[in-house]
Amino acid sequence: MSFKLYNVVINSDMKKIIFFSVFITLLSVMGAGCDQNKVTSDLSNDDYQVKDEQIVVTDNQGSEKPEILYVEDVEVIPSDWLTYKNEEYGFEFRYPNESRLADSDMYDDLVHIVFPPEYKPDDGFSAVSRRELDVTIQSGDNLASKCDLQYACGIATKRVNFGKNNFCLSMFGDGAAGTMYHIYDYELAKDDELVDFIFTIPEVNCGAYDYSDGCVPMDEGKETELFKLIVSSFKSLDDNAVEVVDENFVNVADRRIEEGDDYYSIEITYPYFISQDGKYDELNRVIGSFVNDEFDWFRDDTKNIDPEFEVGKWFMGYDYEITSLGDDYVSLLLEGSVYTGGAHPGPLYKTIIFDLKENEEVGLSNLFIKDFDYLDFLSLESKKKLPKAEDFSDDDWIVDGTLPAAENFELFYVDENDVKIIFPPYQVAPYAAGPQVISFSEEELQKYLDDKWIKRLTQ
Repeated sequence: MSFKLYNVVINSDMKKIIFFSVFITLLSVMGAGCDQNKVTSDLSNDDYQVKDEQIVVTDNQGSEKPEILYVEDVEVIPSDWLTYKNEEYGFEFRYPNESRLADSDMYDDLVHIVFPPEYKPDDGFSAVSRRELDVTIQSGDNLASKCDLQYACGIATKRVNFGKNNFCLSMFGDGAAGTMYHIYDYELAKDDELVDFIFTIPEVNCGAYDYSDGCVPMDEGKETELFKLIVSSFKSLDDNAVEVVDENFVNVADRRIEEGDDYYSIEITYPYFISQDGKYDELNRVIGSFVNDEFDWFRDDTKNIDPEFEVGKWFMGYDYEITSLGDDYVSLLLEGSVYTGGAHPGPLYKTIIFDLKENEEVGLSNLFIKDFDYLDFLSLESKKKLPKAEDFSDDDWIVDGTLPAAENFELFYVDENDVKIIFPPYQVAPYAAGPQVISFSEEELQKYLDDKWIKRLTQ
């Protein structure tokens, strides 16, 4: 078996969003608006190789929900990279020597750099012809707190750390003239300025052109690794700069499994929660057990691949989201897809709510007061919340998929102050309608919820 398992220490509020004036300018130029891009346990198999973790230990006290800071491993910068230095604002960073400096028609830049794409296919061509970096400066008060603010437009934002520096990373995409623009904006508060690294990847829509057969879509993981390396090289010219240590963060490691050959591929990213007191050990075991099982069944299934008859490469993958995080509970959504031949891939879902005080996974019944007929309640209310049958399904499909049976409501999770339930394709509607997700607010459930879950949802 040959695959790699990567691991990065993490910490951040995945639900927080951010919208800066520079994005408003960009969106107005592109002529479109605000599309959001999207996202543990030790695996027991001795073949799994895990890199050493960079562990950041913090305490989490108080009534506020804890926050996560994604602490990235700092890699060695290639010795032949060039250095950009700005004496006026007191910083420098490194960038690849095969890059070229250019003028920007989008920003008032300190510097604009163009990089070649990371991936060049042997046959055909890449949908990504270049990658760009604009470095700008914003001035103003209280810039360090910008990552805490919530703005409109659904831009995904999280905190990331590289050694001595904490950045606010905002990610979104927008399209124009057959091209998708993927934006990755790393912002760092320095004195009274905000140093802004705006990375852009223009990706042509392969399916929109006659040459689509030779067009290879963007591999986001490969194309964005360079960005992390550049940002990690940022250095203040102030010799007194010290490593940033923030309080009230939960530490999480992002682990990745990759395995494959010419006929199949597996890519699973899952969380590993870090603590010195064993607080998350059982949660890590639960997540790891699920990951092991998913990996094993799919790899065993690949023994049935017949290259002569397969019309496409088999694959299975998961990514995850920490949908809610409290002092004494964690809610996770693992979402992915699988293809083993046929007309289209199939969706994959796993939800986990874990009670850190009881040290056990939470069943749906545990959310509600004792002896409450929660399945009848959910069955009735789900029918009301789902779209009308004539819009996407039929009455019998919806009735069968919402019968008061535990298996019909097993995909549930907490999302801030709401409880959400996923109905996968084919449960209440055809595949083309996609998954159906319904939401119950704390106010709707309050008189039926167990007291501790009322407190958790209103925290």
